[in-house]
Amino acid sequence: MKLSVIRIGIPTLLLLLFVLSCTKKQENTPEETQIAQDTIPVSVISIKNQDFAQFGEYYGNVQGINEATIICYAGGQVEKISVKEGNYVKKGKSLARIDAEKFNTAYETAQLNEKIAKDNYERLKKHLITGNASQFQVDQANLAWLNSQTTRIDAQKAKKGALCIAPMSGIVTARFIDRYQEIAPGTPAFTVTQLHKVKITIGIPESEIEGVQEGNEAKISFSIYPGRTWKGAVHRITREASKMSKTFQAILYFDNPEKLIKPGLTAYVKLTLAKKANQIVVPTNAVLADGTENYVMVVNNNSALKKTVTLGENNKNQTIVTSGLETGSSLIIRGHHIVSTGSPVKVIN
Repeated sequence: MKLSVIRIGIPTLLLLLFVLSCTKKQENTPEETQIAQDTIPVSVISIKNQDFAQFGEYYGNVQGINEATIICYAGGQVEKISVKEGNYVKKGKSLARIDAEKFNTAYETAQLNEKIAKDNYERLKKHLITGNASQFQVDQANLAWLNSQTTRIDAQKAKKGALCIAPMSGIVTARFIDRYQEIAPGTPAFTVTQLHKVKITIGIPESEIEGVQEGNEAKISFSIYPGRTWKGAVHRITREASKMSKTFQAILYFDNPEKLIKPGLTAYVKLTLAKKANQIVVPTNAVLADGTENYVMVVNNNSALKKTVTLGENNKNQTIVTSGLETGSSLIIRGHHIVSTGSPVKVIN
């Protein structure tokens, strides 16, 4: 068996060696390989002017926008209860009866006595003109009529308390009495609350009160309704700090069309304290510190660059930069802790 021998001429051999040498030159140098290995992946955002809002975070208790407690002024035995907590009632509806006949009779008697006293006063005034009555008699009759009006007003109040008349339309949010119970004069019977709109009272420290004014917006949430928020606004602010808590009270109103929010619930309030327009704003966690110096890291020609900055107001997530950072800069927001000026970086957004 004969082997075939490939004969290569000198020109062909030289051409082959040239190609091999060119291929070798295209490989990375050790320095280039090391730089590639040291390149740090980072995430960046482009800096641009934007509005900044400063927030305060507070807790407060919910109350109805209007609330009335119905009092049984004269006391007595509870004969009947007509409503339950959660029922909607209209203004003027009787919610219970507490010795109702007794106080109804007392009211009718007081009405009649008032009419008699008034008629007597009017008659004596006519007799005074004809000389058949003295001024003293007229004055006594007038006093009797005024006293009868007071008695009638008290009797009417007792009757309303005995019938537990709702002074306004709303939801029965509390009941304090039971059937057949003997209650003392002045005992609360029911609470009726208007819940289509509710209010929250919060305490704001002196250091945060400067930017708060009527109309400031707020986001309101409740632990029993995770993921849901309600929009509210400041309705009123006290002008004097509480002597006990050293805080200023702010009352916020917000709509409650579904009537999910009940009095007594604890609300978390994120209140807008102040707004500033056209600011350079960075994520707070992108700001680093070296002693008293604050700085951020940016990307410049595929390398990291340290920028010393001056900071302004901040909230939980954002900080204003007043100097040291320009719009259009590529701010490193992930990986900024592990780079330094000159570090090769690769943006991986």
